[in-house]
Amino acid sequence: MYVMTISEKKAYTINELCQLFSIGRTKTYQEIKEGKLPVKKIGSRTIITAESAQNWINSLPLSVGE
Repeated sequence: MYVMTISEKKAYTINELCQLFSIGRTKTYQEIKEGKLPVKKIGSRTIITAESAQNWINSLPLSVGE
């Protein structure tokens, strides 16, 4: 039986994205509301494409030693 891993997914739910990037739901919805993280709607379900997730993570500023 073939099982798709998270890295092979084409889209993520809010919960999957939070788990993948170790961020909270509140921060995720904040990024969506501010237009930084584009989403798609399927009925009432919110999904984030893998491309959008990658673009979002790449757009975050680099942190220089704290």
